[in-house]
Parts: sequence; structure tokens; C-alpha cells
Amino acid sequence: MKKILVSSLLLILPVLAFAQNELARIERELGDSVVYVLPAFQKGKVIFKNGEFATGDLNISIVDQSLRFKDEGGQILSVDDNSSVDRVTIGPMLFLHLGKDYAGVVDSGEEVILCLVRKLEFKRDEKTGAFGMKSETTNITRIGSMYDNGNIYDINLEAGYKIREIPVLVRKGRQFAFNRKSLEKLFPDKKAVLAEYLQSNNVDFESAQDAAALFSVLK
Repeated sequence: MKKILVSSLLLILPVLAFAQNELARIERELGDSVVYVLPAFQKGKVIFKNGEFATGDLNISIVDQSLRFKDEGGQILSVDDNSSVDRVTIGPMLFLHLGKDYAGVVDSGEEVILCLVRKLEFKRDEKTGAFGMKSETTNITRIGSMYDNGNIYDINLEAGYKIREIPVLVRKGRQFAFNRKSLEKLFPDKKAVLAEYLQSNNVDFESAQDAAALFSVLK
């Protein structure tokens, strides 16, 4: 059993090393203005799920949704275990760690919080199939998944990428999609107000600006 475990680790380590190198390459090509949530590292505080905390110069990478910090020499490092992070403040901003994503708090009511998750997504290289049709492998996928179901993607940034800002709702640590159904559930006494607002306004539920305006009416 021990030999099998060691052999398995020897197979995994080169894969992890490749993924890390690929991640570093992508971030170098993209540049800091794209990679990070904030334009510069700022003083902040990390609160872990076990109640412990740490301080330092912090930022969040939207390439792999990881919390980054600068060591004493100024080198940028990633937190070893992002799943252990509960929340983090960077400068004036508060980010909640929801699942695998860091969500910046935009507004809050008595029980419900409006957050914004920024994600970087890419297009895989298009492949031409039979009769000149484009392959379905061109679907946009999260760039954070360097190693997914045993496949490592050699990402070509020339294929295209985009940054999405996704509004989400949070109540008691639980995350909800920002849509009419969730709003009716989280604000049951504001159903009439919601209906009237949606009738009078053309709301794009995927728009951060529209989400903030609607939330401010309901909270």
C-alpha cells in the first residue's frame, strides 16, 4: 500500500508543477491589472474559519480565485489552503469566501448581503470539425481549472478571454443566485415592491449596476 501511495504521488507532483507553471505563465501574460481584484496590494486582515487571523499586504487573484500576500521580501505568494479562509478585509473592502470564490460585499440589509464575484473566463482554441463547423469545445470555461477531470488545458490567451462580475446574494452564510426567484424568497414581504420595480425597469440580473439599484430598493 505504501509503495502504491508513493507511486501515485510521483505521478501527481509533475502534474501539479505543470499546472503551477501554466498558471504563472498566464498571469505574466495577462498583467496585474487583469489578474487582481484590486489595482494594488493593500494592508488587510484574513479571518480563518477556526477563528485565527493574519495581517499583511493582500490581494485576490481572479485567475484561480486565490488569496495572495506579499512576504517580507516583497515576493507574492498564495495562501496554502484557501478553503480555510472565512473572510478577508483588504483596505476598505470586505470579501466573503463562498465555496471556491471570493465575493466582495457591495451592500447589505438586515439579513441579506449583496456581493459581487469577479471571474476570469477564457475560450479554448476553436477546432474546425466536419463540414467546416466549429467544435463545441469553444465553450467558455473558468480559467482557474488548470487540472480538470484529468485534463490539463494549455491555455492560449489569443483565443480570447473576458472578465465577468457576477452578483450573488448571501444569507446566513448561504449563497443564492441573483434572480427574481431568490429575491422573492429572501424578501417575502417585498414581493409587490419587486414586481412593480421589475415592471417599471428593464433589469439585467447579471449587471452589477442593475443588481445594486434593485437591492437598494428591497433591503
